[in-house]
Amino acid sequence: MAPTTRAKPERTMRLERKPTGTVPGLLNITVGKLSIDYALEYVDTDMGDAYRLTKVGELAPDEPRDYHVLLARDGESCECWGFLRWSHCKHVESLQALRGRGDL
Repeated sequence: MAPTTRAKPERTMRLERKPTGTVPGLLNITVGKLSIDYALEYVDTDMGDAYRLTKVGELAPDEPRDYHVLLARDGESCECWGFLRWSHCKHVESLQALRGRGDL
């Protein structure tokens, strides 16, 4: 019997408020039924477009609150467990999509 493949849950993101100057933006990322809000801030760097995403609300035990994301000319990176294991994640993909639409 062949193993069954599980369908990936639908992923959406929405920029509720664009970051401006010292005022953070608000980003919502939904994966399946899980919806998480992040405060979104620009981080000054010479390596590319960098952002800090800070989870809003309650955290699970041992779950980090902040993720630093870099969208550089030679690649991207994120500090989350998903990116460290798989070299891609919802944080990077959401920010790439926003940047591609001209929202960042």
